[in-house]
Amino acid sequence: MSEHVHFAYKNDGVKTVEIDLSSVAEYLPPKALVALRKAIQGAISPLVKELSNLREVVGSQAERISELETQQATNIRNLEIAFSANVATNKRVEALEPQQTTTTANIEVLFRMNATIKARMEEEDRKRKMRRGPKTEQQIEKIDSHLSRSPKKRASFMELRQLLGCSKSRLSNILTTCNERYHVLLNAHDRRMKLLQLKPNI
Repeated sequence: MSEHVHFAYKNDGVKTVEIDLSSVAEYLPPKALVALRKAIQGAISPLVKELSNLREVVGSQAERISELETQQATNIRNLEIAFSANVATNKRVEALEPQQTTTTANIEVLFRMNATIKARMEEEDRKRKMRRGPKTEQQIEKIDSHLSRSPKKRASFMELRQLLGCSKSRLSNILTTCNERYHVLLNAHDRRMKLLQLKPNI
C-alpha cells in the first residue's frame, strides 16, 4: 500500500490525504517502524524550525513596530510643544512691538527736549555775553588773572569783592554773565563761605 503523504501549511490549497499510521504501525517490523518514525521526524523537524524562526521574526517585527509607534508619538508631541512655543513667542513679539515703538518715540522726544534745552542755554549765554559792557569785561579779566595765580585756581567771594571793590550784588551780576568759566564751591571748614574756582582750559 502506497499513499503520498503531504504535511501542508494552513490554506496552501493543496489537497491532503490523512492516513491512520497507527494501524499501519501494527504490521511493520521494529526496524521499519523506527525508520518510519525517523522519516516522520526528519520531515517535521525543518517545519518546526522554520515555524520557530517565523515566530522570532514576527516577534522582532512587532517590537520594532511598537518602538516606531512610540517614537512617532514622541515626535508628534515634540512638534506640538514646538508649535505651541512658536505661537507663544509670536504673541510675545507682537505684544512687545507697540512697547518698542513707544520707547523709541520717547527716546526721540527726550533727544528733541535735550536739543531744545541746549539751544536755549546757548542762546542765554550769547545774550549774557552781549550784555557785558567794557567795565564788566575788564572785571572778568581781573578775576581770571587773580584765580590763575591763586593756589588751586580758587578764591573766596569776599576776596574777589575786595579785589574788584564791588558789592555782593555786583559780583553776582558779573558772574551771571560768565558762569560757564567758573565752579562755585563751598569752603570745607566754613560752609557759609563760597569759593570761586576757574574751570580747566580757561
